[in-house]
Amino acid sequence: MVKVPSEEALSNARARLGAEPLRLLFEKVAGFVAPAGAPDAWWRGLRLVSLDGTTLDVQDEQANWERFGGPSTRTAEGKRLRGAFPQVRLVALAECGTRALVAAVHGAFSTGEKTLARELTGKLGEGMLCLADRNFACWELRHAAAATGAQLLWRIGASFTLPADEILPDGTYLSRLKAPRRLRKDGAADITVRVIEYRLEDEHGEVTETFTLITTLLDPVAAPARELAELYKARWEIETALGSLEDPDEGLRGRAAVQDPRRRHPGGLGATVRLPGCPGPDRGRGGPGLPGPAADLLRQRPRRRARPGRTAGSFSPLTGWPGW
Repeated sequence: MVKVPSEEALSNARARLGAEPLRLLFEKVAGFVAPAGAPDAWWRGLRLVSLDGTTLDVQDEQANWERFGGPSTRTAEGKRLRGAFPQVRLVALAECGTRALVAAVHGAFSTGEKTLARELTGKLGEGMLCLADRNFACWELRHAAAATGAQLLWRIGASFTLPADEILPDGTYLSRLKAPRRLRKDGAADITVRVIEYRLEDEHGEVTETFTLITTLLDPVAAPARELAELYKARWEIETALGSLEDPDEGLRGRAAVQDPRRRHPGGLGATVRLPGCPGPDRGRGGPGLPGPAADLLRQRPRRRARPGRTAGSFSPLTGWPGW
């Protein structure tokens, strides 16, 4: 007869264990699991990886508030009230297709995602294509990531100025990500990028969202714009991977279910890493589709980019470009 330990006994044992063994476990088993050429994990000889961040609740203890901090609000009188739980900010790199976590770093709630992401650039390298949301778009982080030899495909916000230096045959264009003024004094140069702009439409032809992507893949023949737009949707798979950390009951198949009984202590990150050789729930299947049943890739005029508050319908798609 097997005696099942109580939740209290498990919690006490976890407290005695500490965070270090689970950190070592994560570092031991985290990594790529998809074989070369696997669908959804590779594209034209490049391994697909995705970069994203989230926040995790931790135990409501004063030590955690002092170390990590957390969200807060203010009353009508201006008094500051802290949130229900302290929170850890987490940034991770995941393999597309399998959603396997490759590397992760965490810090205080007040630490920016870009700051944490700099610690992960060393995990990138030649033969990879890294996808990232607009939260990570900046000259410094992109320069560090590109220096590893990895190819990049990142969304970028409308606050960035991207002059159309050269319009390419497919309607995309070459531009420059300008170096910050403070770095120009030390010789920092602008980064040449290829800009891909498109919008999504629903079944009624109404625009639902507009996207602007920048990439290090400058050749429109070797890297067709439509394929890159389709690839970008794979970035959302990391949100599912991170969601399994926020909700330990979500998608436990193929992972070591050694969840910290004390409510997602940051030391328990290694407890939910996918084990090598265990396929993800979507391996061999296509990822989630673009929003809208009739989503379509449309070219946009390079000098007319979306601005906050402007409707996507104000864009005028180019027509007549060969290959579209």
